[in-house]
Order: sequence, then structure tokens, then C-alpha cells
Amino acid sequence: MYSNQIFQWQTETLVKETMVPVSLHKWLFNKGSFMLGLNQAGVHDAEIAVIQEGWHVPDEDEADLLGMKGSEAFIREVLIKSPAQDWMLARSVFPKETLTGELKALANLQNQSLGSIIFKDPNLKRTEFTVSLIHGDTVWQQNVAPYFKQASQIFARRSQFFSNNKTLLLTEIFLPDIYNLC
Repeated sequence: MYSNQIFQWQTETLVKETMVPVSLHKWLFNKGSFMLGLNQAGVHDAEIAVIQEGWHVPDEDEADLLGMKGSEAFIREVLIKSPAQDWMLARSVFPKETLTGELKALANLQNQSLGSIIFKDPNLKRTEFTVSLIHGDTVWQQNVAPYFKQASQIFARRSQFFSNNKTLLLTEIFLPDIYNLC
């Protein structure tokens, strides 16, 4: 779903000061569960629609971050939506070693949110976000292109989670409907 060319990752501190609308800060820089945030904002009908999941070789920059050059990972891509809104596209990359022990359930989430499992882990650590502004003139694949009919700028964030020497990478693209909650 995501191509390396569409992202130009920058640190959270840099983008906060330069390019992110203040109204979006509460969503883009919240380190907690996105689904819980939606619920707290009065969105009680959000659901997870799985776009695809399975074993694939991650993109080169994902593999570099996870230290797994050439290895397959379990990759899950989802759309978080309500009946009349699309909130987020998300891509999780799980190295094989991560999907063991208590985190084995991450390979069988189905329509359950990632946060419903990982935020229950008391050992969980999340890195600082890197953020990218995505422009409408970028070449997009089918799943992302329609959203530029609603907005010329779309923001994405990426972070890594660590727990007991296990890691995963989460990339989240905030879709234009999120501005309805700002």
C-alpha cells in the first residue's frame, strides 16, 4: 500500500514547529491508542477493516529500522473507519520473533485493533514519532489516491514499539475526515 517515495520522514520536534496545523497536534502526537482517542472524541462506531495481511518482505526502510534485511515479516494493513468517515490507514510490520509468547495474538487480530493488545503491555515503550507530509501530486497506489479528492495535504506518522526485546513498526496515515474532530 505504501511506497517509500511518498514519505520524507522528519522528527516530531521539527514538524511540530514547521508544518503541522496546530489543530492536528492532538491526533498526530498522541502516543496512546488511536481507537481510544476516537472513542473519547465521541466516535463510538469506529471499526477496523483489514485491507491485507500476511507474510511479506518489508519495504527497505522498514527492514532497516527493524534490523531484518531480506527477512519476511507479518504485515497488516487496515482502514480505521466509521460508516460515513475514513479516519486512518495503518500498516503494522511484525518481525517473526515478535509474534511469540504473549504477542503471538498480534498475528490473529482480525478486526480487532492493534492497540487493544499492545497498550495492555506494561513493558511497552514507544519511540518518538517521525512524521511526513504527503502531497497530492505524489504517485499513489489505489488505496490512498481517493483521499486527495478531499484534501491536498495528508500527514503520516511512524513509530516503533518495544517490549521485552521484541519490536514492531507502525505507520499511520491520517485521512481528511480526522479534521472533523479537530
